[in-house]
Parts: sequence; C-alpha cells; structure tokens
Amino acid sequence: MMARKTIAFLKTLLDRPDDFILENKKLMAEMITEIAYGAHKDDEDGGHDYIRMQGDMGVITFKTAQGYWVEFFPWMKHIPAWFPFAQWKRDALRWNKEYNQTRDYLFDSVKKKFLMTNGEGMPPSFVLSMLKELYSQLDYKGDEDLANDERVINHAGFSFYRGQ
Repeated sequence: MMARKTIAFLKTLLDRPDDFILENKKLMAEMITEIAYGAHKDDEDGGHDYIRMQGDMGVITFKTAQGYWVEFFPWMKHIPAWFPFAQWKRDALRWNKEYNQTRDYLFDSVKKKFLMTNGEGMPPSFVLSMLKELYSQLDYKGDEDLANDERVINHAGFSFYRGQ
C-alpha cells in the first residue's frame, strides 16, 4: 500500500512540484483512510467518493496550516460568524460540518459491511478490529453501552486525521 501510494505521489510531484504540501496532505489522508477504515476507493454502489473526501480533508488541513488571526488573538473566537472579516469563523463552521459528515459516513459504511458479513472478506482496519472486539463482548457487557462504545470507536477512527 505505502509503496504504491508513494510512487503515485512522486509521479504527481514530477508533474506539479508546486503542489508539494497539498499532495503530501492528500497522500496522508489516503493512507490514513486505508489504515483506519480499510477504504481506498469509491463504494461499490457509488454512494460516496473517497478520493474527493480525502482531497477535501487535505485542503481543509492545508488551509488551517496557513493560520488565522484568531490563533494569535483568542478573544476573537467570541466574534459572531456574520461579523465582517470573520471568514475564519464561517470556514470553521462549514469544515466542522464536513468533518462530521465524513467521519460518520466512513464509520457507518464499515459498520454496515461488518454487520452484513461479520468482517469476512473486508480489508483489515482499525475500526473493523474495534467493532469485532466490541461485538464479541456484547454478551457480557449488555446492550446499554453499545451506542456509546460505537461513538467512541467512530471518533477514535477519525482522530487519525487530526495528527496529519
């Protein structure tokens, strides 16, 4: 996986060397998606485009790496989104929605496939391993904590993106 993606990354850099940072973030997003969710292409039903989602995560991370004034003046976080020159606030609200939708979609797609196949034939991933462990302990634990434990796995899987 890593060798294949690294070769594609280097070929892209030969064509567009100015896009190094953005392509690097995209490479990391693709690798993290594969490690955390076992996903590396679009769904069989064409329901969602993983490549576009990974690109979006790379762009969002790249833009936030450039920085906003609010990072230097924390009092600015209390400025409402409608206020002039508060584009950073509007960007943050939009990106938060995109992050949440992406996180929930990726988790739900792995969970749905796991419940249908019991993990047979699925690519190995962090989320799949955690779901297998959770559902193997379901008899002993009871049903009441299942939703909470799934939410923890959901957030833990997506937390891999926060380190890029």
